[in-house]
Amino acid sequence: MQKTISVCIVVKDGKNKIIDCLSSITHFADEIVIIDTGSVDGTPELINSWNNKKQYSNDIILECVGNKFHDSEGNFDFGSAKNYSISKATKDFVMWMDVNDILQNQIEVKKAFIKMSSKYEHVGIILRTKTSDVNTFPRLRIGPRKYVNFIGNIHEYMVNTAPDSVIISTKFEFKNYGEQSILYREN
Repeated sequence: MQKTISVCIVVKDGKNKIIDCLSSITHFADEIVIIDTGSVDGTPELINSWNNKKQYSNDIILECVGNKFHDSEGNFDFGSAKNYSISKATKDFVMWMDVNDILQNQIEVKKAFIKMSSKYEHVGIILRTKTSDVNTFPRLRIGPRKYVNFIGNIHEYMVNTAPDSVIISTKFEFKNYGEQSILYREN
């Protein structure tokens, strides 16, 4: 039986980036879980408008949680927010994305996911994050929903705790030229 996948996204004020992010996974995701953490720029309304067009077959779960993952000093707990998004997912596997991420070659990634998840029941899949023309780094992005979680509140990372987990590194990439990429630009 072919495994299904939920893509989990945590966003705040991502109106200028969310449609590109979502469009890059419409052929990849069976379900998209979006946790909005207090947008004031119209991000949830834009997501709802995009979703109402129904030009794809993905299920969309959008939950607006406000400042739920902020402590009393206003610091945001990225790991807890991403774990919460996983808790809302319903498919066999999850993949996480940031609003700045654009999945490259989604059709090929889907084919590779189907092949790997049919061979290994609890596979974890590493994809590369490309932050500039010269900088990429590997990150565990896909894993079995029941066995993955995030560790850390800042610079959080996904772990696969399945006792029989197999981790496979791929050359597939996310393009993420967010604000941090300015560090890599030449003047």
